[in-house]
Amino acid sequence: MLSTDFLLIKVHVRRGDFADQFDNVIVSIEKIYYSTKYTMKPNSTVFIATDDKNKTYFEVLRQHYDICFLDDFADEINCLNSNYFGIIDQIVASKGDIFFGTYYSTLSAYVNRLRDYYSTRDKLPEYELGKLQSYYFSPRDKKYTMTEYFAPRKHLLLECHIGDIMLMLC
Repeated sequence: MLSTDFLLIKVHVRRGDFADQFDNVIVSIEKIYYSTKYTMKPNSTVFIATDDKNKTYFEVLRQHYDICFLDDFADEINCLNSNYFGIIDQIVASKGDIFFGTYYSTLSAYVNRLRDYYSTRDKLPEYELGKLQSYYFSPRDKKYTMTEYFAPRKHLLLECHIGDIMLMLC
């Protein structure tokens, strides 16, 4: 956990059609809360990037955190083409102190790629070890995948820590 009084936490919850493809990563909101509660301080500000139109689904998180969605900023973004909203969700999610994502999601993978670039650029704690304050809430055995460095392999399902590799090539 970072040692600041104010943490900005970003969460990507993929639902919708994703359940048809990867049912093992679609979990109840109670399980999402349980997976995050030891990392996220109560009353933290949590931005949730999601394709779920039913925001009442997130009430369990609202009981513990100050949550917001891109929709909450509709007045500020109403001049933009709605096709950009997914990209905006990615950029906002990448800028948090802590990130919880959906395993197998390309949006979560790209958020982690950006977080890796930023951690290297900004020399965040343990960046030289390839560690990120990024987690997955499901499946349980993948929760800490992004907190540990692993060398790129021939075939990757998710983004790996490539910020260091890109810097070495420059």
